[in-house]
Amino acid sequence: MFKRLKINLKYYDKYKYELKKLINLDYIIKTRGGKYAYVSSDEFIEGILHISRTGKGFVDNQSGSVFIGNSKFLGALNGDKVKVKIEHEFNGKASGKIIKVLEKSIEKIQGFLVKRNNIFFLKSSYKYFEKYFHIYNLKNLKLEEYMWVEARIIRNGKSLNKLSVEILKIIGDSKDSNLDFNIIASKFNLDIDFSFEINSELKQLKNKHLFLQKNRVDIRNLPIFTIDPSSAKDHDDAISFRVLDSYYEVGIHIADVSEYVIENSEIDIIAKKRGTSVYFPDKSIPMLPYGLSSDLCSLKEGKDRLAISLFVFLDKNYDIINFELKETLINVDKRYNYNEVDNLGKNDSFYVTLKKLKEITKSLRKDRFENGSLDFNIPETNIIIDDNGIPINIFEKKTLASHNIIEELMLLANKIIAKEFGSKFIKFPFRNHEEPSQDDLDNIYERLFNSNLSELKKEKLYKNRFSLKDMLGIIKGEKVEKLFSQLALKALPKANYNYLNKGHYGLSYKYYCHFTSPIRRYPDIVVHRFLKEKIKGKKYKFNNSKVTLESCSKAEVNAMNAERSYRKRKQLRYLNKYIGKIFFGVISNLNSKGLFIQLNKILIDGFIPLKNIEDDFYFYNFDRHIIKGRRYKKEYHIGDNLEIKIIDVNIHQEYSKFKIID
Repeated sequence: MFKRLKINLKYYDKYKYELKKLINLDYIIKTRGGKYAYVSSDEFIEGILHISRTGKGFVDNQSGSVFIGNSKFLGALNGDKVKVKIEHEFNGKASGKIIKVLEKSIEKIQGFLVKRNNIFFLKSSYKYFEKYFHIYNLKNLKLEEYMWVEARIIRNGKSLNKLSVEILKIIGDSKDSNLDFNIIASKFNLDIDFSFEINSELKQLKNKHLFLQKNRVDIRNLPIFTIDPSSAKDHDDAISFRVLDSYYEVGIHIADVSEYVIENSEIDIIAKKRGTSVYFPDKSIPMLPYGLSSDLCSLKEGKDRLAISLFVFLDKNYDIINFELKETLINVDKRYNYNEVDNLGKNDSFYVTLKKLKEITKSLRKDRFENGSLDFNIPETNIIIDDNGIPINIFEKKTLASHNIIEELMLLANKIIAKEFGSKFIKFPFRNHEEPSQDDLDNIYERLFNSNLSELKKEKLYKNRFSLKDMLGIIKGEKVEKLFSQLALKALPKANYNYLNKGHYGLSYKYYCHFTSPIRRYPDIVVHRFLKEKIKGKKYKFNNSKVTLESCSKAEVNAMNAERSYRKRKQLRYLNKYIGKIFFGVISNLNSKGLFIQLNKILIDGFIPLKNIEDDFYFYNFDRHIIKGRRYKKEYHIGDNLEIKIIDVNIHQEYSKFKIID
């Protein structure tokens, strides 16, 4: 393991060799965090191997990072836990070789077939594999180029170059737009179907539905409504509102899924494994079987449903004065979609209620941002897909006032549950979002400062460069706002579940959890179990909490990546119709190989290699984060608008290439 060594970094480089002699050590290395550590040559480290797209490897542990050359992987793959021997040190950085694979991370990969010299190879979708895999034992399979398959990795060599695979399953032709759903499910190991055992349990729950309604607070006479996207198949949450004497009562009613998903049942085991539902523009993969997610648990209009209801009492200034939590029986009077709420007529029975809720949530939103919540303006697209899986239109979503009503009330409920209940429980699942490192903030600032912002804005940025909230505020309304909201979000640590509360940086909440979406998130079900036992005067014991919460955190990241990959695949199919056509876009990022361009309205990123910009020899300036011409000094900045031509679209590998139009 690395041993810590406290060194004044200001003088380290100057006295590096003297320090080594003084401490009598073989290696002093620089860790990824920018600090220095020392390692004895006769020591080994254990850690996780990370392999970049270019084939470079790094083994990380809590103390630092060691570089692994291409020929020294010992057949280890990305994500494997390995043992490394340090071999060399140069300029404060260490390199070594893998001497043992301790734990294997993956055994199965997916991808499409390519044909070279009449021989089939597998091109993996796994982003850390750039090479083609030799196919072992074809078993007389009828293969075609671009066929999508699942395969087992055969680890029979000491180098990544010698890995081969054996085909386990053929998904189909990756050129077929109707197979995008199956391909993405395969690529991200998502289970589409439920087992027979699940359906058997589901039948028993339908018979038990009426029995479960007993011993609850009956509030079916309370006017309740839902607001969801028009395409929503499941409804986790519903809202009620009343004026009571000198205060307001806001009811946030959440489907009582835990009453149906009994701990350690087959349904519970599958839900825990899936961790979350996955939503695509035209399809979804639910965490729970459809009989629950779209029927028994869903808060459907005109149906008696079980709920856990949080009643929040506000004074006339919209400050919280009290709250109550109850197990309830509800019946939704009206289902709205977002557009309907924003265009509601005065004759609608909920018109006055929704008008007041808009005022309340506007005040809550204002207070939240004043108290430190980050205001990200992230653009999203609507993708309209026909019955053949072909996208026929793509356009940018508009943020409606009705979105804010639901968002603010759900945030309020999650915050109250975490603070007033979760903080008193043992091993309660908090939703944490940790602060970014100073390196991350510096990187965001430098890219912003070197974008095409005005000098006045850059001056303000310099004065406020230590606060991400201030940076986002300065670029509010600027052309680069949406781009840098995306960059900033990517730079931040991922939110995760943990029974140790660490607060939520993005929302600026000291306590936060997920309570409001138990149909689509497993940690919400666990939160409900804690609350229901509390209501009964009992204590809930959350077994295997660490493993479960880590699994759920990974599942959410995997689902997010699957959703992005599916949307990108559909965007590329749409773009494929326009090869050779002219579009307008904006430079969304830069690196040493070229420019990333985000097309207007479609919001898909394409790439322009530096070698394809023909009016000069261009290079990437690392210090200024710009692309600059060597002869004519022309510069390209993040945020610059460009006119481009689409020259290549590769749906199988999910990329597109553009060319600048002068």
